Amino acid sequence: MNKVSDESKQKPLTKPLISCRLPKAFSQASHILKKKSYEDIEGIEEHKKLKKLLSPIKLGPKEHSSLTKALKKLEKIPINYDDKSFELFLKKSSKRKTILPHCQVQLEEMITLSHYPSQSLKGSIKKVLHAPTLALFTVKQMPISTVEERTKLKDWIGQWQNFQKKCKFLVNVSASFWNSPEGCVSVIADHMHGGSLSNLLHTLGAIPEKPLAYIAKKVLKGLAFFHCKNEIYGGISPTQILFSRNGHVKLSLGLTKRRSNQVMSIPNDIYALGQLLLTCLCGGITITEDTSPQECCLMHSLGSDPFIDRLSSKAKSFLCLCLQHTASRRPSAVSLLEHEWLNLSDYPGPLVDLPELISLNFPYSAGECCKAAEDHLSRICEAIKLVLMGQAISKPSESMMSKLALDLGLPIESVEDKIHKVYNDSLLC
Repeated sequence: MNKVSDESKQKPLTKPLISCRLPKAFSQASHILKKKSYEDIEGIEEHKKLKKLLSPIKLGPKEHSSLTKALKKLEKIPINYDDKSFELFLKKSSKRKTILPHCQVQLEEMITLSHYPSQSLKGSIKKVLHAPTLALFTVKQMPISTVEERTKLKDWIGQWQNFQKKCKFLVNVSASFWNSPEGCVSVIADHMHGGSLSNLLHTLGAIPEKPLAYIAKKVLKGLAFFHCKNEIYGGISPTQILFSRNGHVKLSLGLTKRRSNQVMSIPNDIYALGQLLLTCLCGGITITEDTSPQECCLMHSLGSDPFIDRLSSKAKSFLCLCLQHTASRRPSAVSLLEHEWLNLSDYPGPLVDLPELISLNFPYSAGECCKAAEDHLSRICEAIKLVLMGQAISKPSESMMSKLALDLGLPIESVEDKIHKVYNDSLLC
C-alpha cells in the first residue's frame, strides 16, 4: 500500500499547461517524436516543416540564378539604339534558340472537302479546311486495336515532329488527336497540292528518267537524314512520296509501316527505294522479289525485259547497287547521292520536269467546271458559318484566300467577295 501511494504522489494530478501560440511539434516530448505512430504523425510533419523554415537560406551560385541571367540579357541591349539596331538585336537573339510554335488547330474547326482513297484496308485520308484561317490540311485517321500499336505510333509522331524542324524533306505534322472511346488516332499534316507518286503512276504509267532521278535524289536526302540519326524510315511506297505544285518532294509519316511487325533496317530502306524506282521505270508493274543466288541483284534476276533494256547504263548501275540481294553490299544513302545518274545534265527519254508532270493531275483550267467550283465554294461558306457561329474570329489573310482560290480553280476576286460576306453577315470579325 505504501508503494502505491508513493507512486501516486510522484505523478502530477493535472496536465502541464501548453501555450496555444506554439506549434504542436515544439510542445511534444522527445520520446513521442521518435515514435512514428498514426496519432503523432501530424506533429512530426509540422516539426519538419518548421525546422526547414527556420534553417538558414541556401543561396545558389550567382551565375546560375534567374535574376543574374535576366540582367546579363538586359546588359546586351544597346542603350542608344534606333529602330533598325533594335530589330537586328531581336533577329540575333531569335536565331540563338529557335522555337517553332505549334499550330493551334482543333478537329471541331475542320471542314471536310474531299476523301482520298486509302490503299491500306484500315484508315481513311481526308482533305480538310481549317475554318478560322482557311488553311488546307490532310487528316489521316487510323484505328488502334492494341496498347502496343498506340505506343509505337505515339513515339513515332513525337519523333517526327522533332525531325521536321531540321529536315525540309519531311511533311509538316501540325497536331495529333487520340480518340480513346473510338480507338483511333487522327494526324493533321500540311496538305500537299501536287498529290503523290501513286497519282503520277496512275496518270502516266511510266515515269521518265529525268524527273525520276530528281525524285530519287530528294528521297535519298530524307533517308540520309534518318540514317545519320541512327533511325529507320521503314520502307518506301508510292503513296509516301508527296509533291507540292512547284515540284517540292517530301516524305509522309508512313503510319501503316510503323504499325506492322515487319523487320526494318537501313539496308532495307535502300532496297525499298530501288524496288520503287524500278516499278516507276517499268510502267507501274509490281515486281516480285526473286532472291536467285545466280544473279547479284533483283534487276538482273528478271532477265531480258523490254522496259529494263531501254534504260540507260547509268540508271541500271544505280538500280543494281540498290537492289543487291546481300544487304551488306548495298551502299548508304550518302554515298548514293554522289552517283552519276543523279547528277546528269542530259537524260535519255522525254526531257520533262516534275512540275510539268504534276500539272497533268490537274487537267482542267480555271474557266472549265466553273459552275461546280462555285457550288463547292458556296457549300464551304455555309460550313464556315456553322463552325464559327458566335465566335470572335479575325478575317483570314489574303494569301490563304488566294491559295483556296487556286485549289478551287476560281478567280481570287470571287473567293474574296464570298468569304468577306460570310464574315460580315455573321459578325465574326
